[in-house]
Amino acid sequence: MHTVAVNVVRYDHPWSVICDCITSVLAQDLDCYTVTVTENGSRDSIKDALLSVFGENPRFKYEDNGTNLGFAGAHNRFILQSAADIVVPLNPDTILTPGYLRSLTSVFADPRVGAATGKMVKPEPSADGSQLLDGTGIVMARMVIDGQSNSSSITGDFPLVSCDGVGKTNCSVSSRTTSGGVCGVIVLSLLLGR
Repeated sequence: MHTVAVNVVRYDHPWSVICDCITSVLAQDLDCYTVTVTENGSRDSIKDALLSVFGENPRFKYEDNGTNLGFAGAHNRFILQSAADIVVPLNPDTILTPGYLRSLTSVFADPRVGAATGKMVKPEPSADGSQLLDGTGIVMARMVIDGQSNSSSITGDFPLVSCDGVGKTNCSVSSRTTSGGVCGVIVLSLLLGR
C-alpha cells in the first residue's frame, strides 16, 4: 500500500475555506495518509484554530515556511521533505469527494504510471442542477522522435490511463486519449522518453 502526503499551501485564505478543505481530506477512507497545511507568509495566522480543531488527529500536520515562497515553491519544499510514496499538492479551496484518495492512488498499481490528477467540478451546480466540469487534469508528454526530445508535439502511439468517474476505480489504458474521469494520468514512459 502506498503512503500519501497531501499538502495544502495557505496564503491569506480564510479559515472557512481551509477548514472545509482539511475536513474533506481527513474524511477520506485511505489508511496511510497525512494532510499538512503549509503556512506560506500569510498576514494573519490561523495556526491556533487549525490546531484546536484538527490537532488531535494524527493525520494532521502544520508547517510554517516563515515567508512566502510562492505556491510552487511551497509545494516543492514540501515534496523535497516528504517521505511519502505519493504526494498530492492540493489547492486550499478544494473539497475532495469521498473515496478520492483511494481512487487516485489505485492507478499507481500500473508501474508505468508516474503521476495522476483529479477531475475538477465547479462548486456551484448549473441552473438545471447538474455539476459542471472545471477541468479533467492535464496531459503531458515528452517524446523521443529520431533520437530528438520533442515535448511540443503529441504524436505517435503511447498509452494513457484514464478513469471513468468520481469515486470509481475502473481505470483502463487506452491509446492517445484520456476520458476526463477521476484522474488524468501521466504514464512514466512518457516522462522518461521511452
